[in-house]
Amino acid sequence: MQRILIFFVSTCFVLAFLGACGGSGGSDETSTGETAPVFPGDGLLVDHNAALAFEDIPDCWLDQAKQLTLHYAHTSHGGQIIEGLNYLENFVADKYRIAIRAGATEGLPAVEDPPALRIYDGNPGDTYVTPERYWDGQTAINWTRSVADTGHYDYSMWSWCTQQSDNSVETVNRYLATMSAFESEYSSMRFILMTGRTDGDQDTNPDSVLRRNNNMVRDYARDHEMVLFDFADLEKYDPNNVFHPDVHDTCNTPDGYWCGDWCSDYPDQCPNSLASLGCTHSSGPVCFQKAKAFWWMMARLAGWNGEAGQACN
Repeated sequence: MQRILIFFVSTCFVLAFLGACGGSGGSDETSTGETAPVFPGDGLLVDHNAALAFEDIPDCWLDQAKQLTLHYAHTSHGGQIIEGLNYLENFVADKYRIAIRAGATEGLPAVEDPPALRIYDGNPGDTYVTPERYWDGQTAINWTRSVADTGHYDYSMWSWCTQQSDNSVETVNRYLATMSAFESEYSSMRFILMTGRTDGDQDTNPDSVLRRNNNMVRDYARDHEMVLFDFADLEKYDPNNVFHPDVHDTCNTPDGYWCGDWCSDYPDQCPNSLASLGCTHSSGPVCFQKAKAFWWMMARLAGWNGEAGQACN
């Protein structure tokens, strides 16, 4: 199994425990919706550009990604990735095979033949994993440590629900410090950061709490060379890469409903199986975008350099 080994303890991580790291969120989530396509060093930004490049993934790097293992904890919004992954396997191609074991006790699904990307979905005690069950507080930290301590996982990822629309700067800093501490403690794993879902005015309202908080996460991920799955950014772009400012996670925008409009305008790209896909709190195309970006992320983490023609080792 291929692993990426990272060990770092940053000055900002230490300061974050003291409440002194970051705060204003220096990135500007402007009305263009553009974010940097790459991060320096070992960092990785997974946003709408990842979904756009989904078809560039060589099959052999999909196979390499299936050798990795993931611990994924989330509440209902985070389930959108799982719903999209199931769609890709069942309706797009069998090469996007996944094996998921959801449970309140740790454990990966069995190895499959042909291979599948294996995911443990949950955290000790529950499959509906709030901050208090993954990173917020010593009990939560110990539950996540108990999963990492098994040595079964290359990556761990946790998804916000709606909290980023209301979180204080202190809370976001505590989240970032804890995720960074996990990476420092478990040098054979990466802990993947995520932004919070869109809430409808994050692009044009300069006082948006969500905008501030998500930009804090983006800045931290970039500056500390962490992996970021930009959940919010992926909701802003349809599969044709058209930007929809001030979208809500339901797919509603000030001008309409981009999921329905896109399916109507591009029926060849949006078959009924996608248009009718159950996507919690949203619609099928949103889950589709997030699942495509997820596979791009896993291929990159397996060693793919992002070039369509790159051969496997």
